[in-house]
Amino acid sequence: MIRAIYRWQVQPGGEAIFVAAWRHGTRAIRARIRGAQGSVLLRNHQQPAEFIAIARWDSVEDWQAFSMADILAVDAEAFQRMAAVSTLVSTEVGEELEDLVVETDALAYRDHRRYDGHLKNSRPVRNENKR
Repeated sequence: MIRAIYRWQVQPGGEAIFVAAWRHGTRAIRARIRGAQGSVLLRNHQQPAEFIAIARWDSVEDWQAFSMADILAVDAEAFQRMAAVSTLVSTEVGEELEDLVVETDALAYRDHRRYDGHLKNSRPVRNENKR
């Protein structure tokens, strides 16, 4: 598992457009591109114009196979809206060594499925206040 870290500078006033386009494009990538496992978007607290996405991929090979042509085929409009209000500053890739959030979610999922000593068929209970 790897993480790709993307940093953008977003133009003042373009934040809502950027976030909506990122959300739409990221959902399309996850649904259609092999190895894409989703992403999280952050905003730098000290530099509010800087947005950081941390994407999870099955392998570096899957990430490397993903290209600009794939982006345009998946959702050209979303990525064009992002590009109109931002500049991609950097991209980094790192090997995932530990992910305690996933481990914690898996344990919560297991614990919430128990009912009277038996497992029931249900979806995990998520804390709706958690963002």
